[in-house]
Amino acid sequence: GIYKRLYKLLPVLRVINMLNQDIYVRLASALLSRSGINIIRSPLWIAPSVHLDIAAPGLISIGSGSVISERVTILTHDYSMDRVRSTLKSVNDNFELYRCEPVEIGENAFIGMGAVLLPGVIIGRGSIVAAGSVVTRSVADGMVVGGNPAVTICTTEDYWTRSRSKFHLKVRQR
Repeated sequence: GIYKRLYKLLPVLRVINMLNQDIYVRLASALLSRSGINIIRSPLWIAPSVHLDIAAPGLISIGSGSVISERVTILTHDYSMDRVRSTLKSVNDNFELYRCEPVEIGENAFIGMGAVLLPGVIIGRGSIVAAGSVVTRSVADGMVVGGNPAVTICTTEDYWTRSRSKFHLKVRQR
């Protein structure tokens, strides 16, 4: 129905984000929640260009304090094996072969720009998914993953130790 498509209004809210990020995140969370996405308390950021699979919006959970960067894609369904089924003629053509599984983004997780999360993955609490990664398997709490397919790079503690000096502090916008 109409609620499933509400999340497509996120890009319209980009102007509000430029004026007040806190209001943007509250409005974005409300829109996503009305669309059926499970919003757990308050995500820190959900980019306006995120693409959410609305085939089964209730299968997507976004944890409190999490960040979902620009152009992230979250998929809950997969019809790819249907083409194999058709080629092998293993099931009657009157049926489609598909899978539909939940995707969970844990509390304080960070999903980098352009990442793709495939059906059935859980991104653990406090984990980092590098930009451009394709996540095909669940990520444990406190891990950094990257690549296609995404592989474990290190723990977030190791990443903090190696990389903290490269980052700068500024006042949070919200």
